[in-house]
Amino acid sequence: MARLITVAALTFAISIFSADIASSEDSRSDILAKIDSLEKKLEWIDYRLSEGEWELNLTGKSDSLSFYKDLYLYVIGGTDIYKHAKNGNNLTDKTERQRLQVLISEIVTDRIEFQPQLLELKNGLKSIRSSFKVDFQGEQTSLKDIKDLYYRSRNRSQRELGSRAWYSIGENLAPGVYKLIKARNESSSRLGYDNYWEMVSSQFSQNGVDIPALVKSIDSLTQFPYTQFKDSARSSLGVNQLELWDLPFSHSQINQQGDSYFPIDSQYTFAHRGLT
Repeated sequence: MARLITVAALTFAISIFSADIASSEDSRSDILAKIDSLEKKLEWIDYRLSEGEWELNLTGKSDSLSFYKDLYLYVIGGTDIYKHAKNGNNLTDKTERQRLQVLISEIVTDRIEFQPQLLELKNGLKSIRSSFKVDFQGEQTSLKDIKDLYYRSRNRSQRELGSRAWYSIGENLAPGVYKLIKARNESSSRLGYDNYWEMVSSQFSQNGVDIPALVKSIDSLTQFPYTQFKDSARSSLGVNQLELWDLPFSHSQINQQGDSYFPIDSQYTFAHRGLT
Protein backbone atom coordinates (compact mmCIF):
# COMPACT_ATOMS: atom_id res chain seq x y z
CA MET A 1 0.00 0.00 0.00
CA ALA A 2 2.79 2.42 0.94
CA ARG A 3 4.47 1.70 -2.40
CA LEU A 4 1.23 2.40 -4.28
CA ILE A 5 0.81 5.69 -2.46
CA THR A 6 4.38 6.67 -3.32
CA VAL A 7 3.85 5.81 -7.00
CA ALA A 8 0.59 7.77 -7.08
CA ALA A 9 2.23 10.77 -5.44
CA LEU A 10 5.16 10.65 -7.82
CA THR A 11 2.82 10.43 -10.81
CA PHE A 12 0.96 13.52 -9.59
CA ALA A 13 4.20 15.40 -8.97
CA ILE A 14 5.49 14.47 -12.44
CA SER A 15 2.36 15.94 -13.98
CA ILE A 16 3.19 19.23 -12.25
CA PHE A 17 6.91 19.24 -12.96
CA SER A 18 6.88 17.96 -16.56
CA ALA A 19 9.16 20.09 -18.72
CA ASP A 20 7.73 22.01 -21.65
CA ILE A 21 8.70 20.80 -25.10
CA ALA A 22 10.88 23.44 -26.72
CA SER A 23 10.91 24.30 -30.37
CA SER A 24 14.06 25.03 -32.32
CA GLU A 25 12.94 28.67 -32.56
CA ASP A 26 12.86 29.49 -28.86
CA SER A 27 13.20 33.21 -28.31
CA ARG A 28 15.30 34.86 -25.62
CA SER A 29 12.23 35.23 -23.41
CA ASP A 30 11.34 31.55 -23.96
CA ILE A 31 14.82 30.42 -22.91
CA LEU A 32 14.85 32.68 -19.85
CA ALA A 33 11.39 31.43 -18.86
CA LYS A 34 12.66 27.84 -19.07
CA ILE A 35 15.69 28.73 -16.93
CA ASP A 36 13.48 30.47 -14.35
CA SER A 37 11.08 27.54 -14.22
CA LEU A 38 13.78 24.90 -13.92
CA GLU A 39 15.70 26.83 -11.28
CA LYS A 40 12.59 27.18 -9.12
CA LYS A 41 11.71 23.49 -9.47
CA LEU A 42 15.21 22.36 -8.53
CA GLU A 43 15.42 24.86 -5.68
CA TRP A 44 12.14 23.55 -4.21
CA ILE A 45 13.18 19.90 -4.55
CA ASP A 46 16.62 20.70 -3.09
CA TYR A 47 14.85 22.18 -0.08
CA ARG A 48 12.74 19.03 0.36
CA LEU A 49 15.82 16.84 -0.03
CA SER A 50 17.55 18.84 2.71
CA GLU A 51 14.56 18.28 4.99
CA GLY A 52 14.67 14.56 4.22
CA GLU A 53 18.40 14.35 4.94
CA TRP A 54 17.87 16.24 8.19
CA GLU A 55 15.10 13.83 9.22
CA LEU A 56 17.29 10.85 8.30
CA ASN A 57 20.20 12.14 10.38
CA LEU A 58 17.99 12.87 13.39
CA THR A 59 15.72 9.82 13.40
CA GLY A 60 17.52 7.24 11.26
CA LYS A 61 14.74 7.15 8.65
CA SER A 62 12.99 9.42 6.18
CA ASP A 63 9.81 8.41 4.35
CA SER A 64 10.05 11.28 1.86
CA LEU A 65 13.74 11.19 0.89
CA SER A 66 13.46 8.46 -1.74
CA PHE A 67 10.38 10.12 -3.25
CA TYR A 68 12.09 13.47 -3.75
CA LYS A 69 15.24 11.84 -5.12
CA ASP A 70 13.09 10.10 -7.74
CA LEU A 71 11.32 13.37 -8.52
CA TYR A 72 14.60 15.27 -8.82
CA LEU A 73 16.01 12.65 -11.20
CA TYR A 74 12.84 12.82 -13.30
CA VAL A 75 12.99 16.61 -13.59
CA ILE A 76 16.66 16.81 -14.58
CA GLY A 77 16.26 13.82 -16.91
CA GLY A 78 13.25 15.28 -18.72
CA THR A 79 14.46 18.79 -19.42
CA ASP A 80 15.50 19.85 -22.91
CA ILE A 81 17.57 22.78 -21.67
CA TYR A 82 20.69 21.09 -23.13
CA LYS A 83 19.71 22.12 -26.65
CA HIS A 84 20.79 25.66 -25.79
CA ALA A 85 24.11 24.66 -24.25
CA LYS A 86 26.41 25.17 -27.23
CA ASN A 87 25.76 28.82 -27.99
CA GLY A 88 22.84 29.88 -25.87
CA ASN A 89 20.83 30.36 -29.08
CA ASN A 90 19.22 33.77 -28.69
CA LEU A 91 20.94 34.67 -25.43
CA THR A 92 23.28 37.54 -26.25
CA ASP A 93 23.86 38.82 -22.74
CA LYS A 94 27.00 37.33 -21.15
CA THR A 95 25.40 37.04 -17.71
CA GLU A 96 22.38 35.21 -19.12
CA ARG A 97 24.56 32.76 -21.04
CA GLN A 98 26.67 32.12 -17.94
CA ARG A 99 23.53 31.53 -15.89
CA LEU A 100 22.43 28.93 -18.44
CA GLN A 101 25.80 27.18 -18.32
CA VAL A 102 25.77 27.06 -14.51
CA LEU A 103 22.33 25.45 -14.58
CA ILE A 104 23.38 22.91 -17.22
CA SER A 105 26.52 22.07 -15.23
CA GLU A 106 24.43 21.29 -12.17
CA ILE A 107 22.07 19.11 -14.18
CA VAL A 108 24.83 17.17 -15.98
CA THR A 109 26.57 16.38 -12.68
CA ASP A 110 23.36 15.46 -10.86
CA ARG A 111 22.18 13.20 -13.68
CA ILE A 112 25.17 11.07 -12.74
CA GLU A 113 25.05 11.48 -8.96
CA PHE A 114 21.32 10.70 -8.68
CA GLN A 115 21.42 7.48 -10.68
CA PRO A 116 20.07 4.56 -8.60
CA GLN A 117 23.35 2.63 -8.89
CA LEU A 118 25.39 5.55 -7.54
CA LEU A 119 22.87 6.35 -4.81
CA GLU A 120 23.04 2.71 -3.69
CA LEU A 121 26.84 2.79 -3.60
CA LYS A 122 26.94 6.06 -1.64
CA ASN A 123 24.31 4.83 0.81
CA GLY A 124 26.35 1.66 1.29
CA LEU A 125 29.42 3.74 2.18
CA LYS A 126 27.37 5.79 4.63
CA SER A 127 26.09 2.58 6.22
CA ILE A 128 29.64 1.27 6.67
CA ARG A 129 30.69 4.49 8.35
CA SER A 130 27.69 4.58 10.68
CA SER A 131 28.02 0.95 11.81
CA PHE A 132 31.82 0.65 11.81
CA LYS A 133 33.50 -0.23 15.10
CA VAL A 134 37.22 -0.61 15.71
CA ASP A 135 39.02 -2.55 18.40
CA PHE A 136 40.50 0.28 20.45
CA GLN A 137 42.35 -0.56 23.65
CA GLY A 138 40.42 -3.81 24.01
CA GLU A 139 36.95 -2.37 23.34
CA GLN A 140 34.77 -2.13 20.24
CA THR A 141 34.55 1.62 19.71
CA SER A 142 32.47 3.64 17.25
CA LEU A 143 33.97 6.22 14.90
CA LYS A 144 32.16 8.96 16.79
CA ASP A 145 33.88 8.05 20.05
CA ILE A 146 37.20 7.71 18.25
CA LYS A 147 36.72 11.15 16.70
CA ASP A 148 35.98 12.69 20.10
CA LEU A 149 39.26 11.27 21.39
CA TYR A 150 41.18 12.15 18.23
CA TYR A 151 39.94 15.76 18.31
CA ARG A 152 39.73 16.45 22.05
CA SER A 153 42.36 14.50 23.98
CA ARG A 154 45.24 16.52 25.38
CA ASN A 155 47.33 13.35 25.52
CA ARG A 156 49.37 13.26 22.31
CA SER A 157 49.93 9.50 22.43
CA GLN A 158 46.18 8.95 22.77
CA ARG A 159 45.57 11.24 19.80
CA GLU A 160 47.99 9.20 17.71
CA LEU A 161 46.25 5.96 18.64
CA GLY A 162 42.89 7.56 17.92
CA SER A 163 44.11 8.83 14.54
CA ARG A 164 45.34 5.41 13.46
CA ALA A 165 42.08 3.83 14.61
CA TRP A 166 40.08 6.48 12.75
CA TYR A 167 41.80 5.82 9.42
CA SER A 168 41.57 2.04 9.80
CA ILE A 169 38.10 2.24 8.24
CA GLY A 170 39.81 2.86 4.90
CA GLU A 171 40.18 -0.86 4.21
CA ASN A 172 36.42 -1.30 4.63
CA LEU A 173 35.53 1.68 2.45
CA ALA A 174 38.05 1.05 -0.36
CA PRO A 175 36.03 -1.56 -2.36
CA GLY A 176 32.93 0.67 -2.38
CA VAL A 177 34.95 3.77 -3.27
CA TYR A 178 36.56 1.96 -6.22
CA LYS A 179 33.11 0.86 -7.43
CA LEU A 180 31.84 4.44 -7.07
CA ILE A 181 34.75 5.82 -9.10
CA LYS A 182 34.18 3.19 -11.80
CA ALA A 183 30.43 3.88 -11.95
CA ARG A 184 31.01 7.65 -12.22
CA ASN A 185 33.52 7.16 -15.02
CA GLU A 186 31.19 4.83 -16.91
CA SER A 187 28.27 7.25 -16.56
CA SER A 188 30.45 10.14 -17.72
CA SER A 189 31.60 8.17 -20.77
CA ARG A 190 27.96 7.68 -21.78
CA LEU A 191 27.67 11.49 -21.82
CA GLY A 192 30.68 11.73 -24.16
CA TYR A 193 33.50 12.29 -21.65
CA ASP A 194 36.59 10.16 -21.05
CA ASN A 195 35.98 10.05 -17.30
CA TYR A 196 34.21 11.76 -14.41
CA TRP A 197 37.01 14.24 -13.78
CA GLU A 198 36.99 15.37 -17.40
CA MET A 199 33.23 15.91 -17.15
CA VAL A 200 33.55 18.01 -13.97
CA SER A 201 36.49 19.97 -15.40
CA SER A 202 34.52 20.62 -18.57
CA GLN A 203 31.60 22.05 -16.60
CA PHE A 204 33.92 24.38 -14.69
CA SER A 205 35.58 25.49 -17.92
CA GLN A 206 32.24 26.23 -19.58
CA ASN A 207 31.39 28.44 -16.61
CA GLY A 208 34.59 30.40 -17.16
CA VAL A 209 36.48 28.82 -14.26
CA ASP A 210 40.17 28.03 -14.77
CA ILE A 211 40.67 25.25 -12.21
CA PRO A 212 44.51 25.36 -12.06
CA ALA A 213 44.38 29.15 -11.67
CA LEU A 214 41.67 28.86 -9.02
CA VAL A 215 43.69 26.31 -7.02
CA LYS A 216 46.79 28.49 -7.28
CA SER A 217 44.83 31.52 -6.10
CA ILE A 218 43.36 29.64 -3.12
CA ASP A 219 46.80 28.31 -2.23
CA SER A 220 48.25 31.81 -2.34
CA LEU A 221 45.45 33.33 -0.24
CA THR A 222 45.58 30.63 2.44
CA GLN A 223 49.34 30.14 2.70
CA PHE A 224 50.01 32.90 5.23
CA PRO A 225 47.07 32.21 7.62
CA TYR A 226 47.77 28.46 7.46
CA THR A 227 51.44 29.07 8.29
CA GLN A 228 50.32 31.20 11.22
CA PHE A 229 48.00 28.43 12.38
CA LYS A 230 50.78 25.84 12.28
CA ASP A 231 53.18 28.12 14.15
CA SER A 232 50.52 28.73 16.81
CA ALA A 233 49.82 24.98 17.06
CA ARG A 234 53.50 24.12 17.48
CA SER A 235 53.82 26.78 20.18
CA SER A 236 50.72 25.74 22.13
CA LEU A 237 51.61 22.03 21.93
CA GLY A 238 55.28 22.59 22.67
CA VAL A 239 56.51 20.53 19.71
CA ASN A 240 58.89 21.23 16.84
CA GLN A 241 57.25 18.87 14.34
CA LEU A 242 53.48 18.70 13.87
CA GLU A 243 51.96 15.29 13.12
CA LEU A 244 48.68 14.41 11.44
CA TRP A 245 46.99 13.82 14.80
CA ASP A 246 47.96 17.28 16.09
CA LEU A 247 46.05 19.33 13.52
CA PRO A 248 42.43 18.29 14.33
CA PHE A 249 43.10 18.88 18.03
CA SER A 250 44.47 22.37 17.34
CA HIS A 251 41.48 23.15 15.11
CA SER A 252 39.09 21.98 17.81
CA GLN A 253 40.69 24.34 20.31
CA ILE A 254 39.91 27.25 18.02
CA ASN A 255 36.36 25.99 17.43
CA GLN A 256 35.74 25.71 21.17
CA GLN A 257 36.33 29.44 21.47
CA GLY A 258 33.41 29.99 19.11
CA ASP A 259 31.29 27.32 20.81
CA SER A 260 31.45 29.30 24.04
CA TYR A 261 29.49 32.06 22.27
CA PHE A 262 27.38 29.76 20.08
CA PRO A 263 26.71 26.50 21.98
CA ILE A 264 26.39 23.49 19.69
CA ASP A 265 22.81 22.80 20.86
CA SER A 266 21.71 26.26 19.77
CA GLN A 267 23.46 25.78 16.42
CA TYR A 268 21.42 22.64 15.73
CA THR A 269 18.21 24.48 16.62
CA PHE A 270 19.13 27.39 14.36
CA ALA A 271 20.00 25.07 11.47
CA HIS A 272 16.72 23.17 11.84
CA ARG A 273 14.71 26.38 11.85
CA GLY A 274 16.46 27.35 8.66
CA LEU A 275 14.99 24.26 6.98
CA THR A 276 11.44 24.73 8.24
